[in-house]
Amino acid sequence: MRVAISGASSFTGLWIANRLAQAGYQVDALLARDSASYSGLPQVRVRRLSSQVEKHFAIDAEGGAMKDWIQKNRPRVWIHHHHFMTHFRSPEYNLTRAHAVGLAPLPEIIQALGENQCGAVIFSGSYFEAGEGGQAADAPVSPYARSKTQVWHLLQELCARARMPLLKVVIPNPIGPFENDDRLIPSLIRSARSGTEFHLQTPLDQADNLPVTAVAETYADAVARGLRGESAILRPSAGAESNESLGQRVNDELIVKRLHLPAVSIRKPSAEVPKAPTWQKASGGNTPQDERKPRIFRNPTVPLAAIDWPLFWDFYAQELLGAGLITPVASAGR
Repeated sequence: MRVAISGASSFTGLWIANRLAQAGYQVDALLARDSASYSGLPQVRVRRLSSQVEKHFAIDAEGGAMKDWIQKNRPRVWIHHHHFMTHFRSPEYNLTRAHAVGLAPLPEIIQALGENQCGAVIFSGSYFEAGEGGQAADAPVSPYARSKTQVWHLLQELCARARMPLLKVVIPNPIGPFENDDRLIPSLIRSARSGTEFHLQTPLDQADNLPVTAVAETYADAVARGLRGESAILRPSAGAESNESLGQRVNDELIVKRLHLPAVSIRKPSAEVPKAPTWQKASGGNTPQDERKPRIFRNPTVPLAAIDWPLFWDFYAQELLGAGLITPVASAGR
């Protein structure tokens, strides 16, 4: 049961690949660049891929290498997890580049999969896409989210034509080891290590903070469904939680209790006025009056009931310590 996943050097891609290998699949991580090109956090992620995951470098979509690899290796499931992510929050997001990476290669890739007995395709979606996250299908979205929506629509058309099961996992706000450095938890850990105060700009905004282990478990479910010939859209959720609440939990459960670092002093603004997303503000958009309240970003589904949060915080700390990314501070009172 060979499962190929593109984008395995991403935060979520790493843990999806490792979970599928743990489940007994033959997992092929299709990495777009040659091995020497990975540095920093992407390099750490590539190195943390399980020894049971086969790594294949320089397998890009836009250059045809992914199609060629599929024709030669014939995976039973392909997880479309790659997307052009540079400046994805910006109004200047490069849609031309996103089209070249995500859209243009799809017809040949799906044709190659169909010709080589692929059992299912799984697409990694986002709750920022049009029609997701409780938004109307015609709601305005960022250029990045628009490009993701375009990929999903084209995949639906191509897989229907090839009579191939298609599944989608709508990823909310994943949290876990080796997140991007600009996200909330890594930022709090940096403040703990440097002993500086952390300024939380939007404490009232709420997000669907789902452990990456639960995200990976959803993909294991999706692969099993796809191999049974099912098509489905899966929207895992942990429910909505404010940034202030998450910050306090991270302080208590991860930073102090498990990483043995000093607690972070979290400073909130005296009066929070929620702002429009960066891509709207920079493009001249105004925030309607009824939107000037805490924003809620989540999958509008019943939250998962079986999240073992203590186990997750243990896992988060162990991975950071194991990778040598955290040195506990002796004065923190272990």
